[in-house]
Amino acid sequence: MRWNDPIGYLITITGYGTWLHGDERGSMDRKHGFVAPDFKLEEHRRSHLNHDPMKFDANMRKVIREAIEADCLYRQRHIEAINVRTNHVHVVVLTSEDPSLVVKNIKAWATRQLRKEGLVAADRPVWTEGGSKRWLWNRDDVRAACMYVMDCQGDDLPEVPVDSEPRT
Repeated sequence: MRWNDPIGYLITITGYGTWLHGDERGSMDRKHGFVAPDFKLEEHRRSHLNHDPMKFDANMRKVIREAIEADCLYRQRHIEAINVRTNHVHVVVLTSEDPSLVVKNIKAWATRQLRKEGLVAADRPVWTEGGSKRWLWNRDDVRAACMYVMDCQGDDLPEVPVDSEPRT
C-alpha cells in the first residue's frame, strides 16, 4: 500500500427504484456529478421503472447482512460497521481493493442469497446501478463513517423474530 492509499471505504447501495435522479435528497450522476432535486425529473425516472421500488423487510435485511458478511469474510475484507435499512445498505469496510469491485461483489452475494431464499424473484432487480464509494484515509475517517452508519440512520429496525419454541 502506498502512503496515500485509502484504508477502506464507506459503501452505500440502494434498493431498485428507491432513490431516483431528481429526488428531494439529491443524487449523483456519473456524467454530471450532483443532481439537484427536480420533481419532473424524478417523475420521469419513476415512469420508466419496470418494477415497484425494492423495499427490504426484516427477513430480507437479515439475508442481505449475512451475505455481505460472508462475502467480506471470504475475500478477507474487514467490516467495521454495517447497517441494512429498508431501502439502502451502508457498509464500512477496510480493504485496499478497488471500491467498485467491493460494491459489485456485495451486491452479487446479497442478490444471490435473496433469490436462493425465495425472497426475490429471478427477474426482479434488487439494486440501483452502481453505489456510493467514499474513501476513508485514516482511523478518524473510519470512526466518523462508523458513527454515521450506526448512529445517524434513524431508529433501529426490528430484527427477524426468533422462535421461542422449537418446531416439531
